[in-house]
Amino acid sequence: MVLVPKDDPLAQQAEISLPMLAHESILLLKDTIGEDNPLFSVFQKMHTPQMVYDGQRIDLILEMLNQGDGVSVVMARSFDLTGFDNIKAVPLTPTIRSQMAFMKRPDNHAAVVAKFWAFATKYSQSLSD
Repeated sequence: MVLVPKDDPLAQQAEISLPMLAHESILLLKDTIGEDNPLFSVFQKMHTPQMVYDGQRIDLILEMLNQGDGVSVVMARSFDLTGFDNIKAVPLTPTIRSQMAFMKRPDNHAAVVAKFWAFATKYSQSLSD
């Protein structure tokens, strides 16, 4: 997703492609364009965008966006816009997907591991429905 201030012309788009961000001030979570991130190869193909923030806290990025400072590219489920009325989420095109895998040792029977495994299994099944 691309998060943009509502008064930014990009907020009027039905979808945003990365080349449309070439001249934007971009706020990113740390390592968003690291080599192991799906966006890495896409950002490498376009002219280097103007990265103005590369931090670890999504709440700071949301505050900056809410004040009209730049745009951000984030995973669709990594943010909550409650209380950030000046931000609009616009789909990124083409869609870039990432995957996560969880593994556990069969000999680890700790209660916390079992609880997390049950949660992760149930949640991941709800995403695929």
